[in-house]
Amino acid sequence: MNAESNRAELPKTIQRLGVVGAGVMGLGIAQIALQAGLTVSLHDAREGAAAAGREQLLKTLAKLHEKGKVSAEIGRASCRERVY
Repeated sequence: MNAESNRAELPKTIQRLGVVGAGVMGLGIAQIALQAGLTVSLHDAREGAAAAGREQLLKTLAKLHEKGKVSAEIGRASCRERVY
């Protein structure tokens, strides 16, 4: 197989991303994915960590919107529908 045929087998676009770990790195990855328009599934082995991380992520995006660093859509509740 050559490189050209390998490329044809890859998916054209990514729409969803699963992130394992709701710590600093996991939330950073989830934030970038949300800003890129992806739907994010956040998971953590610690009870309640994913839910707490989700809320922290949404607060961070809202603050970035208030500062003019991200668009209104990213800072609004529409992100709430794309992270679970």
